[in-house]
Amino acid sequence: MNCKLVRLPIARAALALVALVGCASDLRDFSQLPESPAKLAERRSRIFMTADKRGALRAAITALQDLDFVVDRADFAAGSVSGAKADQYLMRLTVTVAPSGADRMLVRAVARYDVTPVLESAPYEKFFAVLGRILALDPLPAG
Repeated sequence: MNCKLVRLPIARAALALVALVGCASDLRDFSQLPESPAKLAERRSRIFMTADKRGALRAAITALQDLDFVVDRADFAAGSVSGAKADQYLMRLTVTVAPSGADRMLVRAVARYDVTPVLESAPYEKFFAVLGRILALDPLPAG
């Protein structure tokens, strides 16, 4: 009888340990400092030497399509386009274009997996490389 009582708490403890180990991969490493908002904005923004806002928006649509996004929103008056693509997860990329001086356009891209912002640099680097190729212009850092 005592043997059964001892096994029950041990089994519960083992189950709790397995549950904690399974959740450990979702925990944030708080030993690393969070990325600064300025660094994130720098990753998401580029300047292009063009005065043609409408042309830059059309190029952004083409770049999204070249990267296999389905463009589902475009508002030329507001200067934004948005598209989604499904690889392993549904990613949404929203691009805004705004004048930044007389002959320059600030292009800002924001990527999300559902509602979670994408912090890695690869999607932004790919987008701006394709956009620069389409515009035949080299992107300049916005910062």
